[in-house]
Amino acid sequence: MPSGDNTNKKRLQRMVGIAFLVVAVCSSLACPTPRPPIKTEAPPVFLLILVDVTRSLEKSEVRQVAKLASDVLDRFPANTDYTIYPIQWETQKPTAVDEGHPRSSSQPLTEDEKGARRKRIDEKIERYFTNVNEKQPTDRSCILNTLHLADKHFYQATGGSPGDPTKQPCMEMVIISDMIEQCAINPSNQGIDLQEIPISEALELVKQIPSLPNLSRLHISVIIPTAEDATPYARNRPSLGDLETFWNAVFLRCGFKQEDLRGFNWLPTVPARFQQVCQPSPSPTPSN
Repeated sequence: MPSGDNTNKKRLQRMVGIAFLVVAVCSSLACPTPRPPIKTEAPPVFLLILVDVTRSLEKSEVRQVAKLASDVLDRFPANTDYTIYPIQWETQKPTAVDEGHPRSSSQPLTEDEKGARRKRIDEKIERYFTNVNEKQPTDRSCILNTLHLADKHFYQATGGSPGDPTKQPCMEMVIISDMIEQCAINPSNQGIDLQEIPISEALELVKQIPSLPNLSRLHISVIIPTAEDATPYARNRPSLGDLETFWNAVFLRCGFKQEDLRGFNWLPTVPARFQQVCQPSPSPTPSN
């Protein structure tokens, strides 16, 4: 090979080497390797589920109540501290349908463990439905009183202290019910039967309630249980629109704003947001 060719070849190799070196240096200066995002510690999660076990629901609708309660639980993080209370006549001293108080480092339940929990909840709610409707009086759907119960529950569950405002616990209350208040036990000591009185009279009774707890620190979801063999054929039930109007008036007195009420669900399905409920947002990647 002629010497000129060797010289050109060596010169080309040097140029290629220099080019690679320049690219490497520029890349290291302009585009540093990104650091992984800082892992954010999950906030404590407190969940209260209120389940309707009264005869204002048909038996197949009560079975749906049990299914929905388990569906909700399955979507919450493993560290969720939860309690399920029944909606019935005695809401001031209820017995929990089910509860769990895991450590913050708890591992997610296996499918077998979720299945066992689901079976336990199904059996207990069915037993509550039988007992409540055999042993309690007619006016047994006391939902208003559960609001005071909820206030006490979350105060005790979270230790009663607001703590660091940047690390507030995630607090969710889920009401699985037809939301037909039929009760004479409430702060105003007046019977409220949404199945019997017009909505205008019911709204006047809300104004007469002397006090309601401030629950604006909670996220509230209402799920209406339905069953294809019962709900379409039910008679003498107030319209869902009237029920929502009544409870909106109640929740406004519980510290919520009008715009908050749009997020209360009022559907027969689990809210879509529960797919990522109480999950911490990843921290931004730190800059160099």
